[in-house]
Amino acid sequence: MTRVKEEISSTAYICCMLMIVIGCFFCSCLPLCMDNFKNKRHSCPSCNAFIGLYKPS
Repeated sequence: MTRVKEEISSTAYICCMLMIVIGCFFCSCLPLCMDNFKNKRHSCPSCNAFIGLYKPS
């Protein structure tokens, strides 16, 4: 079993900026909450060594 840490991807921030520019202020935070915009970082639970990064498509 690996330790999994979720990170918000840069595409989520870009989508937020685009939604603000378009005028969707209330919906602009949705990409930050969606799992499709989060990268999963896997590491070893005992030694904290980086194993891999999963980027959803």
